[in-house]
Amino acid sequence: MKWPLFDVYSSFFQATASGSYFLEISLEVGTFPNSEFISILNSPFNISVFANAASSSQSYSFGNFLTSATAGFKKSFFVSLRDSFGNERSEADEGITLSVAFVGPQFGVQAYIGRGAFPINVEYLITIAGSYKCSVFMNGIPILGSPFDVSVMPSISSSRDSVVRG
Repeated sequence: MKWPLFDVYSSFFQATASGSYFLEISLEVGTFPNSEFISILNSPFNISVFANAASSSQSYSFGNFLTSATAGFKKSFFVSLRDSFGNERSEADEGITLSVAFVGPQFGVQAYIGRGAFPINVEYLITIAGSYKCSVFMNGIPILGSPFDVSVMPSISSSRDSVVRG
């Protein structure tokens, strides 16, 4: 039996799910059905797979106040950045720009997009009740599910702002 001590073999694998893995590499020695597998030196190897660049087609928004709010109260929702395989990003990519736009009865709704924490927190304040569309963009491209329908309900009545007629 000749053992290929100095032969070089190459192989290819593609990891699509981020995480930590053990990669076992072994050689088949002998002929089937009497063959056996022998692990190569230092096998298994510890492999760390990281998420790829963020993708707008896999990133998504979630949270209770993505689809409903009360006028006059600051609300928030989250954006989860994902790569093309659906792996969650734990940090922002260079050159990624998130933007949020609301279209509805109130003009110029401002949204504050948090930085540093993941998932990303988006806060907004709408003061006029009604139906809105909330679009979330990554580098100008809508993320998965965007635009979102947001129903803003009136707040409780205020005696200071109420008018009595009659």
